[in-house]
Amino acid sequence: MFSITLISSKEKQNNKLSDPDYILATKTKDYWQNQIYTEEEKKAHNHGKSYGKSQTWEGAFKYCRTLNIKGIIGWSLPTKDELYQMSLLTSRYKDNPGWAHWSSTTVKDNPNLAECINFYGGLMMTCKKESIAYVRCIKRNN
Repeated sequence: MFSITLISSKEKQNNKLSDPDYILATKTKDYWQNQIYTEEEKKAHNHGKSYGKSQTWEGAFKYCRTLNIKGIIGWSLPTKDELYQMSLLTSRYKDNPGWAHWSSTTVKDNPNLAECINFYGGLMMTCKKESIAYVRCIKRNN
């Protein structure tokens, strides 16, 4: 069973990653980016442009790799399994634009496609890597 918890005030005092911009998966102790998608990011997504958390597949890797929030680094693009588990818990996010979110998983028989998940209902689908989808990064506890 996969579970999450929001960070408590006590944990905020003791943990650098305690911030309303993250969700903690209690079983794995991984942190999930929980930042609001800006109007600029939503507009970019609607117009097929890369900007912030609206990216191509390669752009999503770069976005996560270079993500630095309050000195916290080491973020990654989640696998399809990690992303699917989080898509089932969308009510816990501050903002959920739905639509496709990138995973790091390439489609087995087609290197031009990647696994995406629609955050409205956890629908798994494939996306062309040059298309635009949303990004939600993971900070793994390893």
